[in-house]
Amino acid sequence: SIDTVLLVGGSTRMPMINEMLRKFFGKEPDASVNPDECVAIGAAIQGALLGCERGLISKTVEKYLGGIRSTDVNSHSLGIVSLKDGELHNSIIIPKNHPIPCEKSKNDYVTSSNNQTSLDIYLTQGEEANPENCTVLGSYEFYDIPPRPAGKTKLEVIFKYNLNGMVEVDARDVISSKILPKRIKKEEVDLGSLTKTARPQDIALLID
Repeated sequence: SIDTVLLVGGSTRMPMINEMLRKFFGKEPDASVNPDECVAIGAAIQGALLGCERGLISKTVEKYLGGIRSTDVNSHSLGIVSLKDGELHNSIIIPKNHPIPCEKSKNDYVTSSNNQTSLDIYLTQGEEANPENCTVLGSYEFYDIPPRPAGKTKLEVIFKYNLNGMVEVDARDVISSKILPKRIKKEEVDLGSLTKTARPQDIALLID
């Protein structure tokens, strides 16, 4: 349902880019605007829209916008690393091209160990099912989970994504509705080693 594919930026002058877009969308890309000026024009239009919205620009200007509306979207999917059947998966919470700002959540995560009181969450960016093929943006430790048998604690992970591109991550104990306290983990994430330790996690936690 896309009407126009507008070429933006100097790289769109490359014939291979035009050909790729033509094949993908099945229509001729729109080169009616100077690709070097598109971003500046778009920023000016966005500024005018915000100005009208906040009453900073006269209504006379608004009529020249012709009912234009602008929507920001995230360019990459955001998710977390989850464990399923002993394997690590990229569990997407905010899919790419979703309008922002937004708040989305998933509540089908459970604890994997008896009396587990903390949970490490790794924030990913990318579309691949294998998290090792995605970018890990950061990691958090959520704690004070009420101790229960493995799989009996259901957790909801909440993503909040604002217009500045900042992502906030929260986790909630579904049974008690309590938002869990968290710590940002400073150490570098190695998903390869995480895969190796995914299965004996019960034992590791008991030793710890």
